[in-house]
Amino acid sequence: MSSVQLAITIGIDPEAFAIGPLSVRWYGLMYVVGIMAGILVVQRMAPRLGASVDLLWDLFPVALGAGLLGGRLYYVVQNEPLDYLRDPIEIVAVWHGGMAFFGAIIGVTAAIVGFAWRRRADAWPILDAVALFAAVGQPFGRIGNIINGDVIGYPTDCGDANGARRI
Repeated sequence: MSSVQLAITIGIDPEAFAIGPLSVRWYGLMYVVGIMAGILVVQRMAPRLGASVDLLWDLFPVALGAGLLGGRLYYVVQNEPLDYLRDPIEIVAVWHGGMAFFGAIIGVTAAIVGFAWRRRADAWPILDAVALFAAVGQPFGRIGNIINGDVIGYPTDCGDANGARRI
């Protein structure tokens, strides 16, 4: 059985630059660019969505922390959690890589609902604004993933027994 393997090689070093022992990676820079782009768009659109810009700024550090925490914890749970329990410092070692989008969604959503409840605010306009923020910022994160060489999918067998391509 013949198989066809396709690959795309991105010739960009994942490390953008270093300041002494601190390595700044393109993936992290793309997070920052995505967050900034999301902020710019949401600041303009929030009033049209019925969300208070001031309330969103109050929410921002809470949601950011919840997204990072949720993303990391989800990654840990889906990737050999017993190994992390044996060496708990690795749970917070984000510099070794590992965030999961679904965990960030869960963390941010929980933070928004809790924040809105505590402030006695309507959660729906806040959720609308944050969904817009995510939609604007997410593509930058994907660019960071590509440069980093991750989230590119698993190898697949594209051919049949005679080597003909199946689509």
